[in-house]
Amino acid sequence: ANPRCLKNVHSLPCDYRANQWAWMTQDLFNEWLLQVDTWMKRAERRILLLIDNCSAHNMLPRLERIQVGYLPSNCTAVLQPLNLGIIHTMKVLYRSHLLKQILLKLNSNEDQGKVDIKQAIDMIAAAWWSVKQSTVVKCWQKAGIIPMELTDSNTEAAAIEPDIAIEKLWHSVAIATCVPNEINFQDFVTADDDLIISQELMDTEVIQGMVASENTDEAGSEDEGEASLPQQPKITITEAISSAQKLRRFLSTCVGVPDAIFGQLNGIDEYLMRRVTQTLVDSKITDFLQTKYVGINCLF
Repeated sequence: ANPRCLKNVHSLPCDYRANQWAWMTQDLFNEWLLQVDTWMKRAERRILLLIDNCSAHNMLPRLERIQVGYLPSNCTAVLQPLNLGIIHTMKVLYRSHLLKQILLKLNSNEDQGKVDIKQAIDMIAAAWWSVKQSTVVKCWQKAGIIPMELTDSNTEAAAIEPDIAIEKLWHSVAIATCVPNEINFQDFVTADDDLIISQELMDTEVIQGMVASENTDEAGSEDEGEASLPQQPKITITEAISSAQKLRRFLSTCVGVPDAIFGQLNGIDEYLMRRVTQTLVDSKITDFLQTKYVGINCLF
């Protein structure tokens, strides 16, 4: 619930919640559902949300902008777009990020430490953002929910290239880390496919979970193996701006950098500069008011 790696972390690219079994529960699902309903209300939209009938979806809250439709029982593997390629694509991308981290550490002779929750969150978010809209559309078409359209052969050919790069990456890491030859990248991707993610709880398990949660809140919690790690120094806004400038200079020395990369970097620059200028403006106003307050006191 309170891993050391999230200490002093106030913004994440996701909603982070803890659960003793790492399951999706009714409370967690309903909290997210109400959040989405609020977003739709603000955007003045109404949506249809298709879900399966797992135990976490059985008791829904009252919703204003979301109409929920249940998929037929025991048809998840053939009717749910997420299970027809979207989740698998995201997992391929996530495991690729993981392999890149391992390869970088191998080349720098760093110890292969465990991936902490913060690192995993960042890689999972990056993987989700990299899932193409066309992938999502094709999976909906495969489920038969939206009409099939002609597929552009050029798009299909382009999609093969990243797979070759990933296989090369896997081969390099597998050799360096002595992975048995009979294990391939797809085995690595699907290793947790059969993991239980939701289940009906017995009353005794509910009570145990509540007690464990209370104990965690009182004592705090740390990831296994993190207790001995030194606390990371806080990065100042000035250091962050300097790092962004160094990144820009580095990219300028590279060949064939896409314009979109510089566009993303500009967005980071704008955000950091907005933060620092607002801080400076607020401090100047505070200094001015304090000066005026002292001056008035002197007059009296």
